Amino acid sequence: MSSSRSGQPDRGSGENTTSLRQRVERVRIFRALSGELHARLAAHAHVVTLGEGDRLWRAGDRALHFTCIQRGLVQIVKRTPRGGEALLGIFGPGECVGAVAVLRAAEYPAEAAALSPATEVLRIEAAPLLEALATDARLAASMQSQLCEHIQALHVKIDVLSAGAVPARIAILLLHLAERFGDETEAGTTWVPVALSRAAVSNLVSARVETVIRALSRWRQEGWFRERDDGFEVDDVQRLRAISEEP
Repeated sequence: MSSSRSGQPDRGSGENTTSLRQRVERVRIFRALSGELHARLAAHAHVVTLGEGDRLWRAGDRALHFTCIQRGLVQIVKRTPRGGEALLGIFGPGECVGAVAVLRAAEYPAEAAALSPATEVLRIEAAPLLEALATDARLAASMQSQLCEHIQALHVKIDVLSAGAVPARIAILLLHLAERFGDETEAGTTWVPVALSRAAVSNLVSARVETVIRALSRWRQEGWFRERDDGFEVDDVQRLRAISEEP
């Protein structure tokens, strides 16, 4: 079930407790926790699937859930006084978003929206997780580490994507995703489990959709870049790096 564009998910997926517990166990900050705590968090969790552009929340919404990305990308955007948008950061599989607002029992200062066509998030009610944070040192340490990573991610200069030729901007974006979410395959290629539409890429790199299509089509024809519904694969990351440095 997709969320509405009003910022509030319609409802969860209805997954059983075992499936939800397995999802909780795979979240990076929860991996070192006890089975008992995994089960407790799973009892207060549900999965939401969002379409591209659907909002997880809007600025000003109360932060009542921890939100962990299972699949796809989420962008954090701040509205400017003139009605535009300022991209604060992008987050992907294994990462949690909006945690600072939840920890402070505050309102979200910016909005979060899905960047991928089928973005899945695991939402866990804040109360039981906040209780566990007060007593479980491993969870507290994992949360602190995650918050430090978020600070780094929010300071990544995404605005660099607006400099240089369009192919260079696209290459910088793909390199950014590969370095954060990519895995090396047995064949020596880099697989990135993140799917982005042409419209999403064009928005992130400030380019026309047609220009993005031409660049990616050329790379596919050259044989070193491939796309699937659930992500993309690059034969040689250095090729991307070389393109990113072109004027």
